[in-house]
Amino acid sequence: MAQFTPEYHIKRQRTLKNNRAALEQYVQECAYYCMPRKAFITRFHNIGDRMPDDLYDSTAINAVDYAAAGIQGYLTNPSMRWFGLMLQNRTMMNLPGARDYLRDCEDVIYDVLNHSNFYQENNECYRDLLVIGTHCLYQEEDLEDDVRFLSVPFERVVFAADASGRCRTAYIEYEYTAEQAVQKFGLEKLSKEVQDTYTKLDFDKKFLYLFCVYPRAVYNPSKQDKQNMPYAAEWIDVKELKQVKEGGYKQFPFAVSRWAKTSNDIHGSSPAMNELPNIKTLNAMCRTNLIAGEEMADPAKIIPDEAFLRPYDFDAGGINIKNTGYPNEKIEVIPTSQNIPFALQYEDARRRMIQQAFFNDLFIILNQQTDMTAEEIRARVAERMLLLGPAIGMIIQDNLRPTIERNYYICDRLGKLPRPPKGLEGQAFNVIATSPLARAQREVELRGLQMSVSIITQFAQAQIAAGMPPEVLDKFNFDEAADFAAEITNLNPKLIRDDAEVEEIRANRAATQAMAQNMEMLKQGADAVKTGTEADRNLAAAGAGK
Repeated sequence: MAQFTPEYHIKRQRTLKNNRAALEQYVQECAYYCMPRKAFITRFHNIGDRMPDDLYDSTAINAVDYAAAGIQGYLTNPSMRWFGLMLQNRTMMNLPGARDYLRDCEDVIYDVLNHSNFYQENNECYRDLLVIGTHCLYQEEDLEDDVRFLSVPFERVVFAADASGRCRTAYIEYEYTAEQAVQKFGLEKLSKEVQDTYTKLDFDKKFLYLFCVYPRAVYNPSKQDKQNMPYAAEWIDVKELKQVKEGGYKQFPFAVSRWAKTSNDIHGSSPAMNELPNIKTLNAMCRTNLIAGEEMADPAKIIPDEAFLRPYDFDAGGINIKNTGYPNEKIEVIPTSQNIPFALQYEDARRRMIQQAFFNDLFIILNQQTDMTAEEIRARVAERMLLLGPAIGMIIQDNLRPTIERNYYICDRLGKLPRPPKGLEGQAFNVIATSPLARAQREVELRGLQMSVSIITQFAQAQIAAGMPPEVLDKFNFDEAADFAAEITNLNPKLIRDDAEVEEIRANRAATQAMAQNMEMLKQGADAVKTGTEADRNLAAAGAGK
């Protein structure tokens, strides 16, 4: 039973969309200059639409593509491990088999993602965040690929937040032909108009449907049907005000991420918004410089009115006939005072500012071979990471973690995950980011650990040099430090022993050392007895000689 009427959902969707009308105009302008292939927020999209004719510079377009590729390559690269799983109860991570179990779960999720369209759709997410500032990624179960993803265009989706500020309600508009509607909902669920259109084999006419996902206020969690899941899903025929399909989700199927946002705004802001003045200025400069260059290459001319016969020929190798009665008259070029070199330098300065705004210089440092030392590169990367850090943190929190968590539960329902070891059943887990960009965010922590170890080691060496035992080492927990370093660097858990195995190794070592000490003591005792016996014999021999 639907919680709300179709009229309610349509009214709310239109209200949410009207409330952001000013934002859509702003976003349209940003997309026009930075991502023209998706600049259809406020204008109709025709198949085969070309690039705008009044764009004279593509620096922003290329900078967005470069930044999106850089984030994809260093945050969610399909050829490397970019996330990991960790139990919320950290003390249970050292239980036998815990780390191996989580690693096996990660392998299953990686395999599912690699066989889906996640990486193609998520790359669009990064482009939208860089230009629009807001993105919505939809994830659903799929019979063929287990999971399927859709990067929802900004103009088609609106969403609302709950009291805690989390996006928990989404409305998406879909246009389906009659054939697509029959495949999606079934012929008997559709309106008479759609059925007649399908019967007439008219596959060009489209019909508007609204997909609504929202939290259910009342449901029975003991039941497993879709009508009793935490999130309701309804498909509504907008024209007929009729529900054509009802379902549900156990987890919210949308990951709504923002590049940066204020506390009272559900939508985000983007680097393109911040840099739009520079982008528009550079575009205007390029147009002006093109005109200036054309004036220099083909300048205006002064022609004596009667000295030359018309028509004039200004083509290469052209011949113009001159009257002999005007021997001193000639065609002259009107001089111009264009400073093209300065204008080009000014353009380049603007281009560098735009590229830096999209963090292109950061990904160049990560990718290029330089004469800098590894420490110098880490320092420069860490400096730029301070600026990129908040955005990467929001991407991880709002996009990647919900996506992996939902993927985990889908794989669990499909029976793809391994059985957990004893004691780990039902334990909650956290998703941690382990990609190069995420690790660079924690570079400060790792460098702090290295510095602490170095200083403590120097203290211990000073104590040894002073003839004292290195008691300062008792203050440092090397086991915890090793686990901390392994977590930051995403070390394979097979290379880290759990606490039980470590205790066994240390107990065996202690027993071996104790045995060796006992053997040494026995040997020393035997040597003492032997020495005493020989001394007695020597004394006895000496007494007999007297």
